[in-house]
Amino acid sequence: MITKQYVIKKLKEYKEVLKENFSIKQIGIFGSYAKDNFNDESDIDIYVEFDLDKISLDKYFALIEFLEKKFKRKVDIITKGGIQTIRIPEVKREIEESIKVL
Repeated sequence: MITKQYVIKKLKEYKEVLKENFSIKQIGIFGSYAKDNFNDESDIDIYVEFDLDKISLDKYFALIEFLEKKFKRKVDIITKGGIQTIRIPEVKREIEESIKVL
């Protein structure tokens, strides 16, 4: 089983590649992995802050593909801007409180 520590370790290892190839300024986890209540079917929720001057839709989808191949698991990405669009206050607060930036 993929653990929280494994996800964090790998994201730290990939950090420079992610910055160079996918225009990432910050990366972290949130959701079940951040809260240590994941299971074998859990996806990996990734928080990303992009360099908005360099990001493109192609890079966004390439990032998802890259991470899913590395972790062999579905990956969901949310950005700071994406969090701001969440209309349900409880969901928004839960995500914001669970983010662990690396």
